[in-house]
Amino acid sequence: MKKYAMIILMTIFLMAIHAEEKTKSTERSGFGGFTIGVQSMDLGKLNNIFEDHGFDKFDNVFTTFGGGGYGTIGRNFLIGGSGGGFMEARAENDSTIAVLSGGEGFFELGYIVYETKNFSMVPMFGFGGTGLDITLKPKNLSSDSFGELLDNPAKSCNLTTGNSAIKLGLMNMFQFDAGGNDDESLTIGAALHFGAIYNMGDSMWDFDDIDVSGGPDLSKWRYFLNFSVYFGGSKR
Repeated sequence: MKKYAMIILMTIFLMAIHAEEKTKSTERSGFGGFTIGVQSMDLGKLNNIFEDHGFDKFDNVFTTFGGGGYGTIGRNFLIGGSGGGFMEARAENDSTIAVLSGGEGFFELGYIVYETKNFSMVPMFGFGGTGLDITLKPKNLSSDSFGELLDNPAKSCNLTTGNSAIKLGLMNMFQFDAGGNDDESLTIGAALHFGAIYNMGDSMWDFDDIDVSGGPDLSKWRYFLNFSVYFGGSKR
């Protein structure tokens, strides 16, 4: 999950800068924050193969985490991005542990269709990508020294698949004044974002950049429900 953590941190950092620049240069607002949620995907074909080899099933629902940020363009448009990953899931048989992890990142556009002082409703469209990793490692690994691992490396492998994807959703935002000065106001808020992600290609698996044949096709559709806490500012 380290590479997904880096994607998430970079997304938060870049979107926060973007939001701050929007705050400084327009009469509208910018904001960024952190997200926790759930995501559902059909892992039936993957689980069938794992069960054939004596493994437990993976759950189809995952807890997700991440962040993002947005700025406004004109009166009604939002532009920004989000990234995240989901909590690792484990399955095992008598000899092997399988750890499933994954992540995603999207550039997003939105349009405010309804707005009051403390609430906004924003249909969102995103384009980006998703990825899934499965790490296989033997049970009961032990080592007495660094040198032993150099002489006899543990037999483990990392299987990966990824696709370009589109994201469709509806974000409901609740925002409240958190102070400021005569020129700028500060905002704290929360958002409920739900929708679907569509993976645009087939599931092509690889191991260390080498294609692996016979891998299972994953469902093209994923469904998500996210809750976010964000902070931002706007010109008065």
